[in-house]
Amino acid sequence: MAELLCVFLLMVSAASHAQPIPGDPELRNLRFVTTAKEPKRHVYLRGYGISGNYWIDEYRFLSSMYASLDFSSHGTNTPKVVIVDIRSGEVKETGYVGQVRCFKDGWIATHNVGIKDDTRAFYFGRLGESLTRYPGDSPPDMQLNIMSCQLVPRWKLPTDIPRERFVTRYPLKVEHGAIMVLKPKDFPELRLGADEKGRATFVRTGPVEVPPLEVFWEKPSGERIEIPVNPGERISGANYLPFENAYLLSVDLTNTQPIKVWAPRFARLLYPDGTITRFEVPPPILDLVRSGRGGAVVAYSKLGMAWSFGFNSRERDPDQIAGTYLVRGKQLIKVQSGQVAPDGCRKFRVGDMTANATSERPLREYYYFNVCTGEQE
Repeated sequence: MAELLCVFLLMVSAASHAQPIPGDPELRNLRFVTTAKEPKRHVYLRGYGISGNYWIDEYRFLSSMYASLDFSSHGTNTPKVVIVDIRSGEVKETGYVGQVRCFKDGWIATHNVGIKDDTRAFYFGRLGESLTRYPGDSPPDMQLNIMSCQLVPRWKLPTDIPRERFVTRYPLKVEHGAIMVLKPKDFPELRLGADEKGRATFVRTGPVEVPPLEVFWEKPSGERIEIPVNPGERISGANYLPFENAYLLSVDLTNTQPIKVWAPRFARLLYPDGTITRFEVPPPILDLVRSGRGGAVVAYSKLGMAWSFGFNSRERDPDQIAGTYLVRGKQLIKVQSGQVAPDGCRKFRVGDMTANATSERPLREYYYFNVCTGEQE
């Protein structure tokens, strides 16, 4: 595996989190390298407006088609569900409509918003068969598990967790449970208020000292395994990576946490055996977030953890720092971003618009590039 930035391996335990998790001092002076080579584009589709890559196999994915040279969903907001083959560029209609919500092991779910409330519907079933239609967003007392594409009983807050302490829950695959985030008692908050000049700003409530949130992995058996986090850290999502057989636990990289002293932040890979790999957010990127000039997100491929930073609209970027970076030695190397395919090597992007005066929705080209082979134009 490519060089990783500040990696820690540990078996998660239920031990209390007394001291902040330290960072790596050697990452402190990383230098931005903002010149990026253009990867070779493999264009597989032009003249369409599609949304979503829900993989059927290595080369085909399900997508919602909003527009093509001879079709537009304008006025109905009801796209067609199609299968796109990246080898030939073939687009095959499935006969379904709506926005694809998930696909896994032959099961598919779509959602049709429509332009009237009575046309809102949720569809679920086996690909290639008639789907069951449910009015609204899902069946009564059921909810959709996106990662497994299964309908499961609607989740209810356990009786041992006070509602005022509950922050959020991130479902994993059905067989793996969920990530839970709770607030300790008397946890300080940031609320929208006004400064001394009457300008809108965030106002701290509660004590200055901020304890860490309580984060744990709750297995289907009910067993709870602690995931230690630093004060101010907040898990912001869980995404399954098939090529790694692990979950990427993203970290909130905005400047809206009620924290005065910023401790290191980490993205994490959680493996089904309980192992966690931590990746420290590069301090130069965290410093930009702390300054309030923008926010960052994280993604993972076979090249390792990638960090993307974007400035707020009011901020200038004369040094062209905005972009996606990998840590390589003492440098933050800018690379091309994209949606990572299940193989961990291909990244998919949407290209420029295609000129078409008859379409009410932009038509574009769609391409991928391979980060593992390093192909260049």
